[in-house]
Amino acid sequence: MVLAGDRIGVLTTDGVAMVKDGGLSAEWITEYTGVRQLALAGDRIGVLTADGAGLVKEGGLSAAWVKEHSGVRRLVLS
Repeated sequence: MVLAGDRIGVLTTDGVAMVKDGGLSAEWITEYTGVRQLALAGDRIGVLTADGAGLVKEGGLSAAWVKEHSGVRRLVLS
């Protein structure tokens, strides 16, 4: 589980990254599948996919993903 401000993120055992924004009773939103790592920082969400792609989105939960790099081993946001 990762936290950033009013956002909570989880990575399920089957590689699904889910994030909720707002209160604890807010709805979980599936952000990406095939994920090895999930990171949150401010209004950014980052995922490291099973094939080593580092993707980041900025803004709302429905914002577009941007592929930052391939061949990634670990993802850190700040």
